[in-house]
Amino acid sequence: VLYVDNTGAIELSRDRKSTSRARHIDRRYFKVRELEALGEIKVLHVNTESNVADIFTKALPYDDGSFDLIICKGTLDAILCSASSAHSARAFMNESCRVLNNDHGVLVTVTYGTKESRLVHFENTYDRPDDEWWKGGVTFHSVPKPVIDRNSPRITLRNANPYHTVIIAKKYGDG
Repeated sequence: VLYVDNTGAIELSRDRKSTSRARHIDRRYFKVRELEALGEIKVLHVNTESNVADIFTKALPYDDGSFDLIICKGTLDAILCSASSAHSARAFMNESCRVLNNDHGVLVTVTYGTKESRLVHFENTYDRPDDEWWKGGVTFHSVPKPVIDRNSPRITLRNANPYHTVIIAKKYGDG
């Protein structure tokens, strides 16, 4: 069962008709529709208050400081593809900081973006100005993207950044 609190998304997953707001989406790629037709999943509506997984509208169901480490592979990239990307990235950082342990919490983010394009999202813009997000600092590391076969016609590194950026943000100071 896939619980969704967005009725528009549910309708879009079930209705083959194109709407003006979704005309840019190629209908052939609706995997949810295909899986539901096969009976492998069932899409059901859940009201927003009961949807505990929506980090952008409510806090995660964890106490402050519950985690020592958060690893995000592609999460920031996905957030930055949304229409309200700046707001969503800020909400993601606020919530990550809230659930990370103050004494030794670390956020590790793997992204396709460069240091220059991602730095702004790690700068201190916490909702409470007297607090800092990353007292222990933020470091950026370039790691070559894995390539299985450099001769494969599907892999083109000429126009793409051949590196992932790994960002390590520490919530604690060195003191």
